[in-house]
Order: sequence, then structure tokens, then C-alpha cells
Amino acid sequence: MKYYFDLYNKAYAEIGALTPISADCGMLCGAKCCQGDENMGMIVFPGEEKLLSHYGFPIEYSEMDGVTVAFTTCKGRCKRPYRPLSCRIFPLAPILVDGELKIIEDPRAKISCPLLVANAVEKKFYDGVYRAFSHLIKDPAVAQMLTHYTNMLGSYSNFLK
Repeated sequence: MKYYFDLYNKAYAEIGALTPISADCGMLCGAKCCQGDENMGMIVFPGEEKLLSHYGFPIEYSEMDGVTVAFTTCKGRCKRPYRPLSCRIFPLAPILVDGELKIIEDPRAKISCPLLVANAVEKKFYDGVYRAFSHLIKDPAVAQMLTHYTNMLGSYSNFLK
């Protein structure tokens, strides 16, 4: 567990207090991204489930692109310092294109996040998310999961077109 604890704390530190804009973006949309329930989950990256379960987040498993992936659900509010990486990086997503890390707008977020409509996510937030995942993709399980995640997001993007 110590390996993943150190790995994720390093990734979390790269994002730090960065948010998509230099203001409380939840004021724009009524904090839609923090209105969870037992049916709405956030993906949990490999090894992160150990930390999140330690912090009291429920962990469930589901199939994604033929691979078992962990998810967590919430009631809409959590202790911000312990929130999952997926919450920390919203509305962005990491993908691997020909083995190269890229940070994109999460196509699933385009229907709920006004920042994506306005093209308002700040570059420093993109950079922080990139730095976080440059540490994480060194772990083979994370890199493998991102390959499947990339395929899943591509399918989702195609569906939206």
C-alpha cells in the first residue's frame, strides 16, 4: 500500500490546489460535478482504491472495455483533501495516444460543465493534470488502464457525434 500511497500523493501534490479556473467554478453550474449519489460514480485509477477505501469511500467494480475497473460513489460532498483523482481532474481526462500522454477535455463532461462550452479551463490546470499523470503512467497498471480508458472515451466521443 505504501507504494500507491506515495505514488498518488505525488500525483495529488502536482495538482495541489489547482482548479479548472482561478475561481469557484461551482458557482457557474451549481456544482453539478459534486452532486453524486449511489448511482453516479467516478472512476478510480489502479491502486488508488487502497487510499480511497482507507478514507472511507465505497469501492465497486465494473467492466470497462473488457477490463475490471474500480469506481467510487458519493453523496455529493466529501472531504476535499481526500477526494478521488477523477474529481480532482474534472472536466479533463488523461489519454494515451501512440504511447504518449495527452490531457483532453473529458467528452462526458461536455454536457454538464459550462467551462468546456466556454473553452475556459486554464492552461495551468491542464499542466498540473499532465504532471500528475506523468508520474502515474510509470506504473504499468495505470498505463494499461489508460489504454482502455482512452478507447472507452473514444467510443463515447463517437457516440456524441
